[in-house]
Amino acid sequence: MEFNQDGEVQELIPESSRIRKAGGACSDGDVLYCINLAGWGILRRRLEDGKRLSTIGLPFFQDDDYPRDVCVSNSRLFLLTLERCRIYTFLLDQKEWRCLFDVEGGVRSFDATGGSDSDGRSQFLYIVHGTGSRPHEIHYRRSCGEVIVTTLANAWSCKFVPNTDGLACAVSAADQRLRGAAPWSIYGRDQ
Repeated sequence: MEFNQDGEVQELIPESSRIRKAGGACSDGDVLYCINLAGWGILRRRLEDGKRLSTIGLPFFQDDDYPRDVCVSNSRLFLLTLERCRIYTFLLDQKEWRCLFDVEGGVRSFDATGGSDSDGRSQFLYIVHGTGSRPHEIHYRRSCGEVIVTTLANAWSCKFVPNTDGLACAVSAADQRLRGAAPWSIYGRDQ
């Protein structure tokens, strides 16, 4: 859906062609990418006319892992898996999956920005579940492997700010039941 010029919600994809078992979704402004849990792939639809594009197969078998979240940046699709907490990237032009790295511990929220094809630099932002008395950790990871970690009690969502060089924000709640959300910002730069 989108808002039209009059501020009314407009349907982009007809109800008859909607995904029945959908996971995470994202868009690059031209295409909607959505994890299809029933068909085991990433469905694509053009936002302009709702036309279905070819499905992107997942980089693992259904018994091996489970897709958790997806995001897209600079012609790269990023996928986080649920069981292994593994990060993959799919180069849209080359139609090729690459395994990037595994995250230790469960991931609550995930975002990525893709570098250009010439430099291959990407940035990753994710929240790792705290266990026991340990608070949740916000990890900012550069493509070179350097990781900057900061803690934030009850952190539950993080995203990069679009059109910035590494500016990110995270949201935490006043308690573990996610009530009373209050914004909190972190800053990082990929030099």
